[in-house]
Parts: sequence; C-alpha cells; structure tokens
Amino acid sequence: MRLLIITQAIDENNPVLGFFCRWVEEFAKHCEKLIVVCLEEGEHNLPKNVEVHSLGKEKLIIPHSPFIILNKLRYVFNFYKLIFKLRNDYGSVFVHMNPEYLVLGGVPWRFWDKKIGLWYVHRAVNFRIWLAEKFTNVIFTSTLESFRLKSKKVSFVGHGIDISKFNCEQKYLSDKIILLHVGRITKIKNCDVAIRALPKIIKNFPDKKMVLRFVGPTVSDEDVVYLETLKKLVEDLELGEDVEFVGSVNNKEVYKEYCACDATLNMTPTGGMDKVVLESLASKRPVFTSNPTFSAVLRSVDGAIFNYNDSEDLSKKISDFIRRDGKIDGLNQVYENVRRDFSLTNLVVGICKTIYG
Repeated sequence: MRLLIITQAIDENNPVLGFFCRWVEEFAKHCEKLIVVCLEEGEHNLPKNVEVHSLGKEKLIIPHSPFIILNKLRYVFNFYKLIFKLRNDYGSVFVHMNPEYLVLGGVPWRFWDKKIGLWYVHRAVNFRIWLAEKFTNVIFTSTLESFRLKSKKVSFVGHGIDISKFNCEQKYLSDKIILLHVGRITKIKNCDVAIRALPKIIKNFPDKKMVLRFVGPTVSDEDVVYLETLKKLVEDLELGEDVEFVGSVNNKEVYKEYCACDATLNMTPTGGMDKVVLESLASKRPVFTSNPTFSAVLRSVDGAIFNYNDSEDLSKKISDFIRRDGKIDGLNQVYENVRRDFSLTNLVVGICKTIYG
C-alpha cells in the first residue's frame, strides 16, 4: 500500500499533537511507502519508508495578522503543489481531523481514483464537514456522539492508545492525594467544576494534602482569558497552594503525570470519547468523568461518572473514593478491557482493512 496522510503537525514534542507520530509509525508497518503532508514539521524519528513534507508553518517569521491571509494562501499553494507533484507515489489518502483538506483535495483525488478516508472526532457539524463527506469513501470516528452528521460512510472504530507508553504501577493512596486533569485549558473542558469541588474535598479530609493539577496548554486567545478566570477563582476560594497550572508537557513525558497521580478528572459534556480518559485507564488510574459516552466502558465501576457541571456531585464521588482508600470494585477489569479494546495497533489495522486493504 502507498498511502498519503494529511495532518496538522509532525512533531513528537508537540503537547497536543505529538501523539500522531506514533500513528504514523503504525501506519508505516502496513505501507510500502508512506507520504505525510503536514501543516507544521518539528522533531521526529520515523521509519525509513516515511517521507514528510511540510506546508511551511514552522518557517513563518511573522505568523500573525495582518499577514494571516497571505500565510493561508501560501499553505494552499504548497498543498496543491505537493498533492499534484506526488500523485503517482500514493494510491490512498488518509486525512486526520481537518476536513478542509478534503474540501481542497477532494476533486483531484476523486478524479485520480484515490481511495479516501477521513478521521474526524468532533461534535461540530458545519459546511466543511458536510462538503468533505461528499468526497470521502469512509469516515472513521470514535463513537456515535463524536460525529453528528448523518452518513452511511461512517465507521465507528473507537480510539487508539499507545498502550506500551501508558503502563504505570498500581498506586495506593497516601497522605498526599493528586487529582489530575490532562488536556487543553479551554472553556468546554469545564476546569472550573474541579476547582469548585476541591474545597469540599479538603474539608472532608483535613489530615490529607490535596493537589489539583492541570497539565495542558492554552491554544487560543479565548483559552488565555479562561485560564485567567480560573486563576481568579483559585484566588477567591483561597486554594493557592492546592491548585497547580503546569502548562504544556512534552508528549513523550506526559505518562509520568498519569503515574504520579491518584485519579484523573474529566469534566467534558457528551460528544465523543476524550482520549485522555482512555490514557488514564490504560495507565491504571481511576477516572471521574461527566461524559456519558464512557458509560459502557465504566459500567462496572460505581461512582466513576458524575453529573455534568455539578461540582457537588464530583466532590461527593471523590470523597467516597478516598474513604474507600482508593479501592474500586471492577476497576482492574476495566484497565484490561481498555488496553485490549483501544490499542493503537488494533485501530490502525482496522482502518487499513476497512478502506486500504
């Protein structure tokens, strides 16, 4: 198989997108030749049969407005230049998360009779995804909630976690309890819910040191504003020593955060499987989530799912967890199920068989 992959970034140090280098490695095992076109290229060490081309974002000297339109035109020009130049070197296309590339390349790819797959995990339905659906052969997504556009082309394949990376030893509660949130600091993550829950937990366990740790970057200007509101909330609740905003952590090092914590928190609404929940479970760490998408995964675990946007319910469930000294019936089986059902290796094999095999 000769495959073209289109993605945002190839950079193993990227705190948000660094994981995709491992995806490329897995796809490379099934390809005679693998070409990757990315918006931005950073550090990577990929197999010899992988060829990486960048649209040039990493070379920009002035990355922001008023030159943003010129930059985007440059990316589009480079995109068309590459897919035309390399068109005889690939027979199939896999677009990761960015339907706009399918909007741009769909017509020539269809004309050249390329097999096209799109990976899309997002609750948003807009014109770009509607138009991209017309060009693709199949749309891969994690769950019903993560792709809301009705289409016969959708294939529900779960998520792919690099199981070997998230392999922590079992951890038992001590006098210091670390609650961890991993992911972008943005409003939809509802980080404030965890902060509001913390004083109630501290009050219930005055003999223990509680630490709420946020690991992840801000990406947009709106994220920066939201982070400032979170810091103000911490100040108002007098939680200065109990809440840590760590910022970005290298993708290669994030597993250490899972291993060091006692439990992870996920305050998102429904809308697909948040990858960090599965990473936590693969790391043998309990999860408290408000996302009902995980009901099936966590059905044997009492108290793992709390009411959306309800800090009171979250504090109650965490407090019950601490009173039980961290013991949760059925959790070990969930760990094994996640490691079996959501491995990156199995995901890539399934994708290749579905459209490219």
